[in-house]
Amino acid sequence: MNSLQNCLKRGVGYSICPEVVVREQLKDGNLSRINWDSEEFKTSVLMIWHVEKWCSPLLKHFMKIAKDIISDK
Repeated sequence: MNSLQNCLKRGVGYSICPEVVVREQLKDGNLSRINWDSEEFKTSVLMIWHVEKWCSPLLKHFMKIAKDIISDK
């Protein structure tokens, strides 16, 4: 189980994630599904990286594309 799933299991917030990622936890009753019936959906995007850690060219490119797309909205 990864850190996101651990936080969710302990009741630290909510997350939107693919069902396949949490299928076992849903089946076991460790996580619950929230039925979302609102047509409007807004969320925040947060990217964090350590300035002194190496960042691959591919990751840098992804972050630039994501920033450009988000900035256009």
